[in-house]
Amino acid sequence: MSDFPSNQPAVPKVFAERLNEIANGGVFGISILVATVYAVAGFVQIIGGHMVDRFPMRTVYLVGFVLQIPFLMLAGVLSGTKLVVIAVIMVSVSIGSLPVENVLIAAYTPSHMRGFVFCCKFIFALGVGSLGVWLEGALFDFTGDFLWLWLFLILAGLAGLAGCMSLLLPSEGRQPAPAPAE
Repeated sequence: MSDFPSNQPAVPKVFAERLNEIANGGVFGISILVATVYAVAGFVQIIGGHMVDRFPMRTVYLVGFVLQIPFLMLAGVLSGTKLVVIAVIMVSVSIGSLPVENVLIAAYTPSHMRGFVFCCKFIFALGVGSLGVWLEGALFDFTGDFLWLWLFLILAGLAGLAGCMSLLLPSEGRQPAPAPAE
């Protein structure tokens, strides 16, 4: 699971705090910047889909998590235009890995359980997203400020942990044969 649900609530807030000079302190300007980040990232899913069609699924998934780590760490310390560029890359890598998650579920879940497993995936994603909001609030209560470095370092650590866990996925040699269309 990418860290997308956890960084999703953080991006607007970190933009509001660090991009006042770009957005002229307005909510509309921040909204346009956040929308741009997610619009670009949405198109990157197409690239993620092409990658999973051409390369081993486990490798694509692992690379997606590993690539998130430096960009999450950079997002914790940058501001201004650099932050926008890093946020585009960070969110793009995260969202770009979503197609491989879906292909992995489809490939390794028995056909009679796919609906249930996809449901569980999305419930889990919403739960993780809500933990991201809680984590932001807890960090603010603990420090009296939004120390974005800590939030993004925690998310980078979780991406590293998820990357390690992706190594537990079956190797491509044990990949099941594709099921015929139902």
